[in-house]
Amino acid sequence: IISVAAKPGLAIGMEEEDGEEAVRRAWLRWLGVGTGSLALLLAGLWTQRAPIAENFVTRELNRRGVQARYDLVDVGLRTQRIENIILGDPARPDLTARWVEVDIAFAGLTPKVAAVRAGGVRLRGSLHDGVLELGDLDQFRDPNSTAPFSLPDITVALTDARMTLDTDVGPVGMEMDGSGNLQSGFRGQLAAAMPRAAMAGCALTMMRASLDIAMDGGKPRLAGPVTADALACRNAGAALAQPVGRIDLTLGQALDRWTGRADLSGKALRGGGMVLASPRARVDFDGSVARTTGQMRLDATGLSGRGALLGRTSLAGQWAIGPETRFQGQLNGDNLRLPGRDPFGGLRSGAAGTPVAPLAAKLADAVERAGAGNRISTTLALVQKAGVGSLAITDAALDARSGARIAIAQGGQMTIAWPGKAAGIDWALDGAI
Repeated sequence: IISVAAKPGLAIGMEEEDGEEAVRRAWLRWLGVGTGSLALLLAGLWTQRAPIAENFVTRELNRRGVQARYDLVDVGLRTQRIENIILGDPARPDLTARWVEVDIAFAGLTPKVAAVRAGGVRLRGSLHDGVLELGDLDQFRDPNSTAPFSLPDITVALTDARMTLDTDVGPVGMEMDGSGNLQSGFRGQLAAAMPRAAMAGCALTMMRASLDIAMDGGKPRLAGPVTADALACRNAGAALAQPVGRIDLTLGQALDRWTGRADLSGKALRGGGMVLASPRARVDFDGSVARTTGQMRLDATGLSGRGALLGRTSLAGQWAIGPETRFQGQLNGDNLRLPGRDPFGGLRSGAAGTPVAPLAAKLADAVERAGAGNRISTTLALVQKAGVGSLAITDAALDARSGARIAIAQGGQMTIAWPGKAAGIDWALDGAI
């Protein structure tokens, strides 16, 4: 029999190792239980994610006082899909959509909407004095904010989206497809129609447009063809039949200002008893509903009115439309003539007894001698407000190929004012002819 005695130090070491092993096993056991419980909890939350999300959405809509109907179809870690959406009064909803997908991103621990994709959207709203109202959708804004309207910094993709908007210039219906960031980068196509558009004293009837739309720095830019049945400016006493144009327009961030250029043409432009045949114009503009200013150049194949005919005609200058209408510029034309069997006798007798009788007589003599080869040029200044207006003519001259010439002397001016005491027009001549 062999007996072995253990050393005291070795026994103590083995006991310490057994204790550490027991502690590790306990920690591993609790870690496993905790991890398993967490996994079961997450699995339970994942299986119940749709009811949880729907309850959250319902509570949020109720808190904001928004009437809503929708089907929550899919809830993922990043993307949620909602279908058959109705916001507002079901009898007259502010928004409907066949489907919407929302991508969620996290800034730290805070979730935010990163992107929205939508199809079959129908939206109603109004835009007056730079304030956009969208019914129940306004409940999602900060009620204490006084900041002007601006588009959100968010990426969107729209398919078959339509909107009816009541604006200061009239109701407009729009259809849009496009994608990109609404602050900068969005690109799409916009079709618009307005039964009547009125701004700055002018009105378009049955306006239709097919425009490319681009967002840059929060400002929408619209470019493309525009047509209408008629354009009339009551304050200016002018109307354009069947206008066709192409615009390049940039709106302000609050959609209350505009700047750009328009190339216009039409069958005839009528105003002040005159008719321009086949006019074509380039108009630059900048302003708001209250007042818009700009420059223009207009060319026409002919000008007729007041018993006179003018061949190829051009008009260029600066203009303003608002509480009053103003234009200042230069008129040039070729081949002034007076139709009829005795046109010059009519011109002389029609002006008899008025301050312009000498001018009319000399003009008749000059045109009679000039025949078909003449050119007329003059500087114009027009002002009109509430149906009362005046036209000042300076630096006017008619030069004929024969050498005949008639002109208002330097420093002279002829003024035409309306309404007048006789025949609706008053004439005045300051200077010599």
